Amino acid sequence: LRHAERGRRADVDSAHLFLARYQIRMSQVPAKARPTPADAPRMSAVQEKVSAEQAISVVESSAQEIENIELFTDSVRFLRRRGDGLAEAAATLGRGKARGLVTQCVDAVEHLVDLFCDDDMGCPAAEGFLDELTEASELMVLMQAESGDTPAADAVTLLLQLRREMEMKLAA
Repeated sequence: LRHAERGRRADVDSAHLFLARYQIRMSQVPAKARPTPADAPRMSAVQEKVSAEQAISVVESSAQEIENIELFTDSVRFLRRRGDGLAEAAATLGRGKARGLVTQCVDAVEHLVDLFCDDDMGCPAAEGFLDELTEASELMVLMQAESGDTPAADAVTLLLQLRREMEMKLAA
């Protein structure tokens, strides 16, 4: 369920990056091309109940109390600054030259892994998030082996997801 949720968020984040890259706003999308509630498939009552139960279990498992708020806050600030730097770098690069962005994203995730590994508070939320950071680091190393601009977009999307997850943990 967590993997499916991450995939869904990755799709949404990729769409936002695409729209931002080409500076497209929803107001510029023709009304007939915009999704409507009628476009969404209707779930049966059983599917709705199962989905609601799954959502509750995800919220309960991800709502661990953060004991080291400063660690998460500093990490979010770091990712915001890194994101601004990546946006500036991406603006100056041409098509097919985004490989360096993946390296910058790998460095950012490795920095976060180091920060979370150095946390001595024993915060269960930080320990759980360290697992996610390690998984993200492994994914980004694989992205470095790929060529083209797609891995760079995927790496930036992954950083955005990590930041959002930290912000959600702080908000909880």
